[in-house]
Amino acid sequence: MNRILIIRLDGLGDTLLSLPLLDGLKRRWPDCEITYLASPRGASVFDADPRVSHLWVQELAALSRTQKRELGERIRAAGFDLVFCLNEKFWPAVWTYMSNATVRVGFDPGWSQLPKTLLRRLTLTHRLPAPNDPAQASVHEVERYAALAGLAGCPDAAGPMHLIVPSAARTWAATALAGLTPDPAAPLIGLHLSAKWGSEDWGDATCREVGLALLDRFPQARLAVTAGPGEDRFFAEAASLLPVGRFQLFAGLELGQWAALIARCRVLVSMDTGAVHLAAAVGTPAAVVFPELNFVHASSRWSPWQVPHRILRRPEPASRNNFYAAIGAAVEELL
Repeated sequence: MNRILIIRLDGLGDTLLSLPLLDGLKRRWPDCEITYLASPRGASVFDADPRVSHLWVQELAALSRTQKRELGERIRAAGFDLVFCLNEKFWPAVWTYMSNATVRVGFDPGWSQLPKTLLRRLTLTHRLPAPNDPAQASVHEVERYAALAGLAGCPDAAGPMHLIVPSAARTWAATALAGLTPDPAAPLIGLHLSAKWGSEDWGDATCREVGLALLDRFPQARLAVTAGPGEDRFFAEAASLLPVGRFQLFAGLELGQWAALIARCRVLVSMDTGAVHLAAAVGTPAAVVFPELNFVHASSRWSPWQVPHRILRRPEPASRNNFYAAIGAAVEELL
């Protein structure tokens, strides 16, 4: 296989989980050229990545019908030998078919999702049965991608996640954290804030309460607090209530800076967001909280890949004190 296209037009976490697939393809076909069709958010993963020869960036929801057809023509003209359709949406499947690639692989959700199944039986040469039942446990997402690679003749694509972090970003992180961690023995804990902390009636105050609980349990610890795009509102409340000198807020980071920051943390605490997979991609242990809804499916499919971690199942809000204690215990095990 000389020319390979990967289509994954989703968020940061979904894109990070495809990194072992890149390594597997490069081991199987060292001279292959990989083109990655990614969303703007996902594309940031490959800013400094030599494994990707060509990066195409598109926001699927922003494309007109004409633009979608034009993208399909561009894919056809590129002459790909192998296409991985990692999306389960309509247009990625159509683009896969339009590629005219000899091998076109993707997921088949089964007859419970009849329109998707029929489309994939028309557009793919190789299909992996992959029922998407949120009530059932799932194969891990990395293993799903690896199984697709196996169908294409690439048997080893489930290795560790490895994100290439620019040296400039690592230098930035060391400087940015210099004032927060004057004592090398003081553990640095990453805490990622997001709207998910307040879901299922927990409320936005959960963000600050988790931070306070961690600092109470670990008197020498410092917190490196981050938040995703559009979730900066959580910073103001945290800044007003967390102890001065024991935390630092980081907003508006480039992906490389964020990765370098997490890489310097002893452990990351987060809801199940892209931050968890970013931690795995730089080798940082993680304590991950999954909501009660679809817990079994989500925690089996999107747990941190091949790094030490602890999975926490969030209870009802009435049990919040016990829940915060459980987070502290998980962090203690990982430190």
